[in-house]
Amino acid sequence: MRKSSKLLFMSAVLGLALFAWAAGAQEDPYRALIDEVGDGGIYEGADLAIVFDSTFVDVENTGLSHVVNHRLIKVLTWDGAKQMTGLRFDYDPASNLFEPRRVVVHRAGGELEEINVGDALDHPQPQHMIYWGPRMKVLELPRLNVGDAVEL
Repeated sequence: MRKSSKLLFMSAVLGLALFAWAAGAQEDPYRALIDEVGDGGIYEGADLAIVFDSTFVDVENTGLSHVVNHRLIKVLTWDGAKQMTGLRFDYDPASNLFEPRRVVVHRAGGELEEINVGDALDHPQPQHMIYWGPRMKVLELPRLNVGDAVEL
């Protein structure tokens, strides 16, 4: 390998390493909101607190709609942490397409932990009397602690 090729290769490796480091050192855009929630007051006795819950609906000219939900839920107690061990998303495959896009655990210490949404398992919903074929996606979360929050 020529000297200029080696220099170019090493520069590319260094650039990729710096980019990966900068991407990993991202700041938590919701840290202030998470920290404001949960110390007594209206949250007294609650296991979980919904920091925000937003819905965006885009309707095409054909009438087809795309719905995007964005929520941030903070764990206030150990019972709340147990409730958040798995996320369940119900949908009807005959009329809906469900695509989990992003799930992030915001640790109380400030770290962000990206969850692989590709690991969500697709199951039939529990049935009672009428069997229409509804489905659910279930995504297991890592162990949560009091003060952690889940963005989905």
